[in-house]
Amino acid sequence: MLRDSGMNRPTCTTKSVKSLYSTLLPLPPSCVAFSAERPEYFVVGTYYLEREKGDDAVTEDGDVDSRSQAQSRSGSLILFRVGDGEV
Repeated sequence: MLRDSGMNRPTCTTKSVKSLYSTLLPLPPSCVAFSAERPEYFVVGTYYLEREKGDDAVTEDGDVDSRSQAQSRSGSLILFRVGDGEV
């Protein structure tokens, strides 16, 4: 963010960012981590919580109790390496 010297208020500038690489992940991404010791590597973590289809339990006040549903979780860690302009 830049400062407007005349009025001393922030002004925004927009820069274009070019994508070098894109990929489809097997599950929704949930985090990314970079290595301070090996900056050419980063890890993308994925996570998905899937509720089993079935009847919801209804509490006395009419709310749905989702704790009664079975849930399955899936996730992965995907290691990427960046070097020479390629991923």
